[in-house]
Amino acid sequence: MGGFVRVLLTGLAIVSATIVGAPFAEDDRSHACSCVSTSLDEAMDRADVVFVGRLMATDADELMEGGAMSDEAGTFQFAVSGYYKTLGDVPTEAVEVRSALVSASCGIGVPLAQEWVIFSRRRGEDTFWSRDVAPDELVSTFCDGNRAFGPEAERRLGEPSIEPVAAPPSTSSPDSTPQPSPAASSATSGEEDDDNTVVPIGLVAATAAAVTAVVVLRRARSRHEPA
Repeated sequence: MGGFVRVLLTGLAIVSATIVGAPFAEDDRSHACSCVSTSLDEAMDRADVVFVGRLMATDADELMEGGAMSDEAGTFQFAVSGYYKTLGDVPTEAVEVRSALVSASCGIGVPLAQEWVIFSRRRGEDTFWSRDVAPDELVSTFCDGNRAFGPEAERRLGEPSIEPVAAPPSTSSPDSTPQPSPAASSATSGEEDDDNTVVPIGLVAATAAAVTAVVVLRRARSRHEPA
């Protein structure tokens, strides 16, 4: 019996040490994401900006390869087709949302190029986010109610009521000085050639007239001279 008790106590000690030491086995920021189920109405009420968009680019993989922790914030760039809710800002066609790098750390968990409804909010004073996320940046998590924009979501939410605004085209160009067309250049060149041609012709005519006058004058004098 004494041997059995010693074995039992040893086993309990090992289990206790494992449980107590587990939080220190990894970085203290590592955690698993646990969410309370969120209805569409709750997600809409909680969010500052709600839009339908496709994830076009993210730096999550690059940051992870560079040694970043999974709960650090990455940037997720969306092409937006419509908004359900805005903060009064211009509803642009492109939106950047900050989120943890992987869904296991409550990251946004959205696949590339698929149309999703994204519920986002300004970070504000939320201390969940790392210090590199500014208070006015949009953030979103796996727990915020994001979902694929399929028939069910469209049926319950309807079509987005706010259309995104395209960025205005640039009105400046590297060289705004009007350039003459080739035809205009040819016409101008032709006019200059005509002007340059008129001067020699006039000079030749005047010279010919002077020579003629001299010849006539000499003949007249020769007639009046005594033989």
